[in-house]
Amino acid sequence: MDRRIEYFHWDKALLRIGIVNGEDGVRLRPHSARHTADTLFANAGVPESARLVLMGHSDGAMDNVYLHADTEAVFV
Repeated sequence: MDRRIEYFHWDKALLRIGIVNGEDGVRLRPHSARHTADTLFANAGVPESARLVLMGHSDGAMDNVYLHADTEAVFV
C-alpha cells in the first residue's frame, strides 16, 4: 500500500477515537501502536515470553526498545 494512503487511513482511524494527529506537534505513525501495545501488555502482567511471540521479537533486548514506563508519552 502506498504510504500516503496508509497514513490517510491511519489519521482517519485516529479521528474516530478523538485524536487529531499532529495537533500537539507530535505526529503518531502506525508503528507507534506497536510501542503502545507492548507497553500495555507489560503493564497488564503479560509474561515476557508471551510478549516476544505477540510482538514477533526473538529476544528481550529488542522487546525492551518497545517498552515505555509512561504509556501517556507513547500514544494515549
